[in-house]
Amino acid sequence: MEQKYKNFLKKVLPYQAIQAGKNIRDEFNKAKEEKEKKKQEEMQIKAELQAAEKMEAEKNKTNEGYLEAEVQKLNEINIRLKELADLQDKLKTINELDARLKRLETSLAQIDGLLRINIEPAKLPKAGGQLRIQQLASLSILKKLTRFFAQHEVHYWLDFGTLLGAVRHKGFIPWDDDIDISVPRADYEKLKTIIPEFCHDGFSYSEGDIIRIFYKRTSAQVDIFPYDSGNSVALPAGNKYRDFNNKVQQLYKSVPFNIITFRQSIIPEGYKKKIHDIYKKELLENKPVPDKAFMFLAYHCFAFKRVAYEYNDIFPLREIDFEDGVFSCPHLTDKFLHKYWGDYMSLPKNCNTHHPGMLNAMADYNNVSEMLALINSEKSK
Repeated sequence: MEQKYKNFLKKVLPYQAIQAGKNIRDEFNKAKEEKEKKKQEEMQIKAELQAAEKMEAEKNKTNEGYLEAEVQKLNEINIRLKELADLQDKLKTINELDARLKRLETSLAQIDGLLRINIEPAKLPKAGGQLRIQQLASLSILKKLTRFFAQHEVHYWLDFGTLLGAVRHKGFIPWDDDIDISVPRADYEKLKTIIPEFCHDGFSYSEGDIIRIFYKRTSAQVDIFPYDSGNSVALPAGNKYRDFNNKVQQLYKSVPFNIITFRQSIIPEGYKKKIHDIYKKELLENKPVPDKAFMFLAYHCFAFKRVAYEYNDIFPLREIDFEDGVFSCPHLTDKFLHKYWGDYMSLPKNCNTHHPGMLNAMADYNNVSEMLALINSEKSK
Protein backbone atom coordinates (compact mmCIF):
# COMPACT_ATOMS: atom_id res chain seq x y z
CA MET A 1 0.00 0.00 0.00
CA GLU A 2 2.70 2.29 0.88
CA GLN A 3 4.48 1.42 -2.29
CA LYS A 4 1.43 2.31 -4.36
CA TYR A 5 1.14 5.65 -2.58
CA LYS A 6 4.70 6.46 -3.32
CA ASN A 7 4.25 5.57 -6.96
CA PHE A 8 1.16 7.77 -7.05
CA LEU A 9 3.06 10.65 -5.59
CA LYS A 10 5.80 10.18 -8.16
CA LYS A 11 3.23 10.66 -10.86
CA VAL A 12 1.15 13.44 -9.28
CA LEU A 13 3.77 15.72 -7.67
CA PRO A 14 5.68 16.62 -10.83
CA TYR A 15 2.47 17.75 -12.47
CA GLN A 16 1.53 19.86 -9.47
CA ALA A 17 5.01 21.25 -9.32
CA ILE A 18 4.91 22.15 -12.98
CA GLN A 19 1.48 23.67 -12.55
CA ALA A 20 2.60 25.57 -9.49
CA GLY A 21 5.69 26.82 -11.33
CA LYS A 22 3.51 27.88 -14.23
CA ASN A 23 1.23 29.72 -11.89
CA ILE A 24 4.21 31.35 -10.27
CA ARG A 25 5.58 32.40 -13.68
CA ASP A 26 2.21 33.77 -14.68
CA GLU A 27 2.01 35.71 -11.47
CA PHE A 28 5.62 36.92 -11.99
CA ASN A 29 4.93 38.00 -15.55
CA LYS A 30 1.74 39.68 -14.44
CA ALA A 31 3.59 41.41 -11.66
CA LYS A 32 6.34 42.37 -14.11
CA GLU A 33 3.78 43.76 -16.54
CA GLU A 34 2.10 45.66 -13.76
CA LYS A 35 5.49 46.93 -12.67
CA GLU A 36 6.31 47.98 -16.23
CA LYS A 37 2.90 49.58 -16.55
CA LYS A 38 3.39 51.42 -13.29
CA LYS A 39 6.84 52.45 -14.47
CA GLN A 40 5.35 53.79 -17.68
CA GLU A 41 2.66 55.54 -15.68
CA GLU A 42 5.33 56.93 -13.38
CA MET A 43 7.37 58.13 -16.35
CA GLN A 44 4.28 59.71 -17.87
CA ILE A 45 3.47 61.37 -14.58
CA LYS A 46 7.05 62.63 -14.35
CA ALA A 47 6.86 63.92 -17.93
CA GLU A 48 3.59 65.62 -17.18
CA LEU A 49 5.08 67.07 -14.01
CA GLN A 50 8.13 68.30 -15.94
CA ALA A 51 5.89 69.79 -18.61
CA ALA A 52 3.77 71.41 -15.93
CA GLU A 53 6.88 72.71 -14.19
CA LYS A 54 8.21 74.02 -17.49
CA MET A 55 4.92 75.72 -18.26
CA GLU A 56 4.90 77.19 -14.77
CA ALA A 57 8.48 78.36 -15.21
CA GLU A 58 7.63 79.95 -18.58
CA LYS A 59 4.58 81.52 -17.03
CA ASN A 60 6.63 82.82 -14.13
CA LYS A 61 9.27 84.03 -16.55
CA THR A 62 6.61 85.81 -18.62
CA ASN A 63 5.12 87.32 -15.51
CA GLU A 64 8.56 88.37 -14.34
CA GLY A 65 9.30 90.06 -17.70
CA TYR A 66 5.94 91.75 -17.61
CA LEU A 67 6.58 92.94 -14.10
CA GLU A 68 10.05 94.18 -15.09
CA ALA A 69 8.54 96.06 -18.05
CA GLU A 70 5.91 97.59 -15.80
CA VAL A 71 8.54 98.55 -13.25
CA GLN A 72 10.61 100.14 -16.07
CA LYS A 73 7.59 102.10 -17.22
CA LEU A 74 6.96 103.28 -13.69
CA ASN A 75 10.60 104.34 -13.37
CA GLU A 76 10.38 106.28 -16.64
CA ILE A 77 7.18 107.95 -15.47
CA ASN A 78 8.89 108.89 -12.20
CA ILE A 79 11.84 110.34 -14.13
CA ARG A 80 9.50 112.37 -16.35
CA LEU A 81 7.56 113.56 -13.35
CA LYS A 82 10.81 114.67 -11.75
CA GLU A 83 11.86 116.44 -14.96
CA LEU A 84 8.46 118.10 -15.12
CA ALA A 85 8.82 119.21 -11.51
CA ASP A 86 12.29 120.62 -12.34
CA LEU A 87 10.86 122.42 -15.38
CA GLN A 88 8.06 123.84 -13.29
CA ASP A 89 10.63 125.08 -10.78
CA LYS A 90 12.68 126.61 -13.60
CA LEU A 91 9.57 128.15 -15.14
CA LYS A 92 8.68 129.62 -11.79
CA THR A 93 12.20 131.03 -11.48
CA ILE A 94 12.03 132.42 -15.04
CA ASN A 95 8.67 134.04 -14.33
CA GLU A 96 10.09 135.58 -11.17
CA LEU A 97 13.14 136.84 -13.08
CA ASP A 98 10.90 138.14 -15.86
CA ALA A 99 8.81 140.02 -13.33
CA ARG A 100 11.98 141.46 -11.77
CA LEU A 101 13.29 142.38 -15.22
CA LYS A 102 10.07 144.20 -16.05
CA ARG A 103 10.30 146.09 -12.77
CA LEU A 104 13.92 146.96 -13.58
CA GLU A 105 12.96 148.07 -17.10
CA THR A 106 10.27 150.27 -15.63
CA SER A 107 12.77 151.71 -13.16
CA LEU A 108 15.36 152.23 -15.91
CA ALA A 109 12.76 153.92 -18.09
CA GLN A 110 11.90 156.23 -15.21
CA ILE A 111 15.59 156.93 -14.56
CA ASP A 112 16.15 157.46 -18.30
CA GLY A 113 13.25 159.90 -18.37
CA LEU A 114 14.67 161.79 -15.41
CA LEU A 115 18.11 161.88 -17.03
CA ARG A 116 16.69 163.20 -20.28
CA ILE A 117 14.83 165.90 -18.38
CA ASN A 118 17.60 166.87 -15.97
CA ILE A 119 20.89 166.16 -17.78
CA GLU A 120 22.08 168.18 -20.73
CA PRO A 121 23.69 165.98 -23.44
CA ALA A 122 26.60 168.40 -23.67
CA LYS A 123 27.38 167.78 -19.99
CA LEU A 124 27.59 164.00 -20.27
CA PRO A 125 31.02 162.72 -19.16
CA LYS A 126 33.46 161.64 -21.83
CA ALA A 127 34.17 157.99 -22.48
CA GLY A 128 36.80 156.25 -20.39
CA GLY A 129 39.06 153.23 -20.50
CA GLN A 130 39.73 151.42 -23.77
CA LEU A 131 36.99 153.25 -25.67
CA ARG A 132 38.56 156.62 -24.86
CA ILE A 133 41.96 155.35 -26.00
CA GLN A 134 40.43 154.31 -29.33
CA GLN A 135 38.71 157.70 -29.69
CA LEU A 136 41.91 159.66 -29.06
CA ALA A 137 43.89 157.41 -31.40
CA SER A 138 41.29 158.01 -34.14
CA LEU A 139 41.53 161.75 -33.41
CA SER A 140 45.31 161.55 -33.89
CA ILE A 141 44.75 159.98 -37.31
CA LEU A 142 42.29 162.79 -38.18
CA LYS A 143 44.76 165.52 -37.20
CA LYS A 144 47.50 164.04 -39.36
CA LEU A 145 45.03 163.44 -42.19
CA THR A 146 43.71 167.04 -42.21
CA ARG A 147 47.28 168.38 -42.42
CA PHE A 148 47.72 166.15 -45.46
CA PHE A 149 44.43 167.48 -46.90
CA ALA A 150 45.64 171.06 -46.47
CA GLN A 151 48.83 170.30 -48.39
CA HIS A 152 46.84 168.83 -51.30
CA GLU A 153 43.83 171.21 -51.18
CA VAL A 154 41.32 168.48 -50.36
CA HIS A 155 38.04 169.86 -48.97
CA TYR A 156 36.42 167.86 -46.15
CA TRP A 157 33.88 168.27 -43.36
CA LEU A 158 33.00 166.39 -40.20
CA ASP A 159 29.91 164.28 -40.81
CA PHE A 160 27.40 161.85 -39.28
CA GLY A 161 28.11 160.99 -35.62
CA THR A 162 31.34 162.98 -35.56
CA LEU A 163 29.60 166.21 -36.60
CA LEU A 164 26.80 165.51 -34.13
CA GLY A 165 29.39 164.99 -31.39
CA ALA A 166 31.13 168.25 -32.28
CA VAL A 167 27.89 170.24 -31.93
CA ARG A 168 26.26 168.42 -29.02
CA HIS A 169 29.30 167.27 -26.98
CA LYS A 170 32.15 169.47 -28.27
CA GLY A 171 33.92 166.23 -29.14
CA PHE A 172 33.17 162.55 -29.41
CA ILE A 173 29.73 161.24 -28.59
CA PRO A 174 30.60 159.37 -25.35
CA TRP A 175 29.73 155.97 -26.87
CA ASP A 176 31.07 156.57 -30.41
CA ASP A 177 34.16 154.65 -31.50
CA ASP A 178 35.27 156.09 -34.86
CA ILE A 179 35.48 159.31 -36.89
CA ASP A 180 33.44 160.12 -40.00
CA ILE A 181 34.36 162.81 -42.51
CA SER A 182 33.03 163.53 -46.00
CA VAL A 183 34.43 165.03 -49.19
CA PRO A 184 32.98 166.03 -52.59
CA ARG A 185 33.27 163.34 -55.28
CA ALA A 186 36.03 165.22 -57.13
CA ASP A 187 38.16 165.39 -53.98
CA TYR A 188 37.40 161.73 -53.28
CA GLU A 189 38.68 160.69 -56.71
CA LYS A 190 41.75 162.83 -56.10
CA LEU A 191 42.28 161.15 -52.73
CA LYS A 192 42.25 157.72 -54.35
CA THR A 193 45.37 158.71 -56.29
CA ILE A 194 47.29 160.50 -53.51
CA ILE A 195 46.32 158.58 -50.36
CA PRO A 196 49.25 156.13 -50.78
CA GLU A 197 51.53 159.11 -50.06
CA PHE A 198 49.88 159.43 -46.65
CA CYS A 199 50.12 155.77 -45.77
CA HIS A 200 53.57 155.21 -44.29
CA ASP A 201 54.96 154.88 -40.76
CA GLY A 202 52.23 152.42 -39.80
CA PHE A 203 49.28 154.04 -41.60
CA SER A 204 47.27 152.04 -44.14
CA TYR A 205 43.95 152.28 -45.97
CA SER A 206 41.20 150.27 -47.63
CA GLU A 207 39.35 151.53 -50.69
CA GLY A 208 35.84 150.75 -51.90
CA ASP A 209 32.77 152.93 -51.86
CA ILE A 210 34.41 154.66 -48.89
CA ILE A 211 38.04 155.03 -47.84
CA ARG A 212 39.10 153.85 -44.40
CA ILE A 213 42.35 154.98 -42.79
CA PHE A 214 43.93 152.67 -40.17
CA TYR A 215 46.97 152.75 -37.92
CA LYS A 216 48.93 149.51 -37.86
CA ARG A 217 46.70 146.65 -36.63
CA THR A 218 44.78 148.75 -34.12
CA SER A 219 41.03 149.44 -34.11
CA ALA A 220 41.50 153.22 -34.51
CA GLN A 221 40.17 154.45 -37.85
CA VAL A 222 38.81 157.39 -39.86
CA ASP A 223 36.11 156.79 -42.49
CA ILE A 224 36.00 159.06 -45.56
CA PHE A 225 32.65 159.28 -47.39
CA PRO A 226 32.18 160.70 -50.92
CA TYR A 227 29.27 163.04 -51.71
CA ASP A 228 27.89 163.04 -55.25
CA SER A 229 26.15 166.06 -56.74
CA GLY A 230 23.68 166.87 -59.49
CA ASN A 231 24.48 169.95 -61.59
CA SER A 232 21.78 172.64 -61.71
CA VAL A 233 18.97 170.59 -60.24
CA ALA A 234 16.26 171.55 -57.79
CA LEU A 235 15.49 169.60 -54.67
CA PRO A 236 11.82 168.67 -54.14
CA ALA A 237 10.09 170.58 -51.36
CA GLY A 238 7.70 169.53 -48.57
CA ASN A 239 6.03 166.15 -49.09
CA LYS A 240 7.80 165.78 -52.43
CA TYR A 241 11.14 166.07 -50.65
CA ARG A 242 10.09 163.37 -48.18
CA ASP A 243 8.88 161.13 -51.02
CA PHE A 244 12.12 161.72 -52.91
CA ASN A 245 14.24 160.62 -49.95
CA ASN A 246 12.02 157.57 -49.39
CA LYS A 247 12.39 156.65 -53.05
CA VAL A 248 16.17 156.85 -52.83
CA GLN A 249 16.12 154.66 -49.69
CA GLN A 250 14.04 152.02 -51.49
CA LEU A 251 16.43 152.22 -54.43
CA TYR A 252 19.30 150.99 -52.25
CA LYS A 253 17.22 148.35 -50.54
CA SER A 254 16.23 146.91 -53.93
CA VAL A 255 19.78 145.70 -54.61
CA PRO A 256 19.96 141.90 -54.01
CA PHE A 257 21.76 141.50 -50.69
CA ASN A 258 23.62 138.34 -51.68
CA ILE A 259 25.53 139.99 -54.54
CA ILE A 260 27.36 142.41 -52.25
CA THR A 261 31.09 141.73 -52.11
CA PHE A 262 31.96 142.68 -48.55
CA ARG A 263 35.66 141.98 -48.92
CA GLN A 264 35.91 144.74 -51.52
CA SER A 265 33.16 146.82 -49.90
CA ILE A 266 31.54 147.43 -53.28
CA ILE A 267 28.56 146.43 -55.37
CA PRO A 268 29.24 145.10 -58.91
CA GLU A 269 29.48 147.84 -61.53
CA GLY A 270 26.23 146.85 -63.27
CA TYR A 271 24.17 147.45 -60.14
CA LYS A 272 26.16 150.60 -59.33
CA LYS A 273 25.37 152.12 -62.75
CA LYS A 274 21.69 151.22 -62.38
CA ILE A 275 21.52 153.03 -59.03
CA HIS A 276 23.35 156.08 -60.41
CA ASP A 277 21.08 156.28 -63.45
CA ILE A 278 17.89 156.18 -61.38
CA TYR A 279 19.37 158.65 -58.88
CA LYS A 280 20.26 161.14 -61.60
CA LYS A 281 16.85 160.71 -63.22
CA GLU A 282 15.13 161.49 -59.91
CA LEU A 283 17.09 164.73 -59.51
CA LEU A 284 16.77 165.82 -63.14
CA GLU A 285 12.98 165.49 -63.09
CA ASN A 286 12.93 168.76 -61.10
CA LYS A 287 13.20 172.26 -62.51
CA PRO A 288 16.75 173.57 -62.95
CA VAL A 289 18.00 176.13 -60.44
CA PRO A 290 21.48 177.57 -59.91
CA ASP A 291 22.19 175.26 -56.96
CA LYS A 292 23.60 171.76 -56.64
CA ALA A 293 22.14 168.80 -54.80
CA PHE A 294 24.62 166.79 -52.72
CA MET A 295 24.05 163.27 -51.49
CA PHE A 296 26.16 160.52 -49.96
CA LEU A 297 26.13 157.52 -52.33
CA ALA A 298 28.02 154.55 -50.89
CA TYR A 299 26.35 151.36 -52.00
CA HIS A 300 27.28 149.00 -49.18
CA CYS A 301 26.60 151.37 -46.26
CA PHE A 302 22.94 150.51 -45.72
CA ALA A 303 23.04 151.80 -42.13
CA PHE A 304 23.40 155.39 -43.36
CA LYS A 305 20.42 157.45 -44.48
CA ARG A 306 20.51 158.98 -47.94
CA VAL A 307 19.68 162.66 -47.46
CA ALA A 308 19.87 165.26 -50.22
CA TYR A 309 21.46 168.58 -49.23
CA GLU A 310 21.50 171.91 -51.04
CA TYR A 311 24.82 173.44 -51.96
CA ASN A 312 24.38 176.20 -49.39
CA ASP A 313 23.80 173.63 -46.64
CA ILE A 314 27.44 172.60 -46.95
CA PHE A 315 29.39 175.43 -48.61
CA PRO A 316 31.23 177.56 -47.83
CA LEU A 317 32.72 175.33 -45.16
CA ARG A 318 33.36 176.81 -41.75
CA GLU A 319 35.28 175.67 -38.64
CA ILE A 320 34.08 173.92 -35.49
CA ASP A 321 35.75 172.78 -32.27
CA PHE A 322 36.13 169.04 -31.80
CA GLU A 323 37.93 167.80 -28.68
CA ASP A 324 41.18 169.82 -28.61
CA GLY A 325 41.25 170.61 -32.32
CA VAL A 326 39.49 172.75 -34.91
CA PHE A 327 38.10 171.13 -38.06
CA SER A 328 35.90 171.90 -41.07
CA CYS A 329 32.13 171.45 -40.93
CA PRO A 330 29.08 172.22 -43.13
CA HIS A 331 28.12 175.88 -43.33
CA LEU A 332 24.52 175.46 -42.09
CA THR A 333 25.33 172.92 -39.41
CA ASP A 334 21.98 173.06 -37.61
CA LYS A 335 20.00 172.56 -40.83
CA PHE A 336 22.42 169.84 -41.95
CA LEU A 337 22.01 167.89 -38.70
CA HIS A 338 18.24 168.35 -38.58
CA LYS A 339 17.89 166.84 -42.05
CA TYR A 340 19.80 163.74 -41.01
CA TRP A 341 18.99 163.28 -37.32
CA GLY A 342 15.82 165.23 -36.69
CA ASP A 343 15.88 166.37 -33.03
CA TYR A 344 19.62 165.84 -32.79
CA MET A 345 20.01 167.50 -29.37
CA SER A 346 17.96 164.75 -27.65
CA LEU A 347 19.74 161.63 -26.45
CA PRO A 348 18.95 158.40 -28.34
CA LYS A 349 17.45 155.36 -26.64
CA ASN A 350 20.21 153.10 -27.94
CA CYS A 351 23.72 154.19 -26.97
CA ASN A 352 25.85 151.39 -28.45
CA THR A 353 29.20 151.62 -30.21
CA HIS A 354 29.25 151.08 -33.98
CA HIS A 355 31.91 148.37 -33.87
CA PRO A 356 31.71 146.34 -30.60
CA GLY A 357 34.01 143.70 -32.11
CA MET A 358 36.78 146.29 -32.34
CA LEU A 359 36.57 147.03 -28.64
CA ASN A 360 36.86 143.31 -27.91
CA ALA A 361 39.99 143.24 -30.05
CA MET A 362 41.42 146.04 -27.92
CA ALA A 363 41.91 143.57 -25.10
CA ASP A 364 45.18 142.81 -26.94
CA TYR A 365 47.83 144.77 -25.02
CA ASN A 366 49.80 145.43 -28.22
CA ASN A 367 46.79 147.18 -29.80
CA VAL A 368 46.37 149.44 -26.77
CA SER A 369 50.08 150.19 -26.55
CA GLU A 370 50.25 151.04 -30.27
CA MET A 371 47.33 153.46 -29.94
CA LEU A 372 48.87 155.10 -26.88
CA ALA A 373 52.11 155.54 -28.81
CA LEU A 374 50.19 157.21 -31.66
CA ILE A 375 48.38 159.54 -29.23
CA ASN A 376 51.62 160.57 -27.53
CA SER A 377 53.34 161.08 -30.89
CA GLU A 378 50.59 163.47 -32.02
CA LYS A 379 50.67 165.37 -28.72
CA SER A 380 54.37 166.03 -29.13
CA LYS A 381 53.77 167.94 -32.39
